[in-house]
Amino acid sequence: MEGANSTESLNSLAIAYLKKEVGGDASWRRYLNHFDLEEPIPYGIHLAVFIEPYLQFILDGQKTVESRFSANRSAPYQQVGKGDVVLLKRTGGPVMGVGSVFLE
Repeated sequence: MEGANSTESLNSLAIAYLKKEVGGDASWRRYLNHFDLEEPIPYGIHLAVFIEPYLQFILDGQKTVESRFSANRSAPYQQVGKGDVVLLKRTGGPVMGVGSVFLE
């Protein structure tokens, strides 16, 4: 897989995984139903890796993810957009949560 096709394939796999994992939640099911796997996926899918205790703070709603993932202006700098899906992963562990991006 190369270029855009590999990205689209990875996004399609990620959406299929998300539909399976959060399909029981009505709001996520409605959100993910907007993704038509026959068409290019309209939103980005990102993986954010956190160390503890910050992942748990985010999952508990005590902390939000700030816009600066890095001090360097490299990806994901200006790569994350409104409506994108972010998978929340524990360092060295599994994906623990999912969220969508909103911009203030």
